[in-house]
Amino acid sequence: MSATPALRAVIFDFDGVLADTEGLHYAAFQSVAAGAGLTLTHADYLEQFLGLPDRDCLAALYAQAARPVTDAELDRLVEDKRAAFAALSRRARLYPGVVETLHRLHTRLALAIASGAFRDEIEPILEREGVRSLFAAVVGAGDVRAGKPAPDPFLEALRQLRQRAAPLLAAAECVVIEDSPRGLAAARAAGMRCVAVTTHHERAALAGAEAFIEDVRSLHVEDLP
Repeated sequence: MSATPALRAVIFDFDGVLADTEGLHYAAFQSVAAGAGLTLTHADYLEQFLGLPDRDCLAALYAQAARPVTDAELDRLVEDKRAAFAALSRRARLYPGVVETLHRLHTRLALAIASGAFRDEIEPILEREGVRSLFAAVVGAGDVRAGKPAPDPFLEALRQLRQRAAPLLAAAECVVIEDSPRGLAAARAAGMRCVAVTTHHERAALAGAEAFIEDVRSLHVEDLP
């Protein structure tokens, strides 16, 4: 049996992994859904829509209600949701202990983010916390053709990491930190190992991860698979 490749990079999901922002995204989606006469419960959001890019989430919400929606309407709804999130997230922060963890990991590994959120929703929080420079790549919803569970976000992060921090980096040398089944599926499809964070899902829903943690504060290089 071949040995596991040495770890060279960590790629993080953002919402619910590094930042306490998932509730803000839900509130923004709920506001837009209500304005369109649709219902989105918190339980449904966590079970059915968590991890989807905005456009896919809204399209799925309309499909669930058996209501047609045009591309132009989806474009407007996405902008409405982004505006609602921007208003809610002005004071959003990373989870306690994340800044220290990122600095610790950065001394030994290349770091990246691959998220279903947009980069302009992620980077202001990173800048506010003084950690944007620790990431060689930040990949958001507008940077790839398909969001999770497609592997595109992680493969784009890999491409940027190769360019900026880790030449010849292989997918098998990356570990993904994820909190959703869709994110785990995307990491698997990209050929990467995965550590699951049990922020919003029990371990059973994240089956297939190499390791499980309750939050990023407990992440140490020595413990990564």
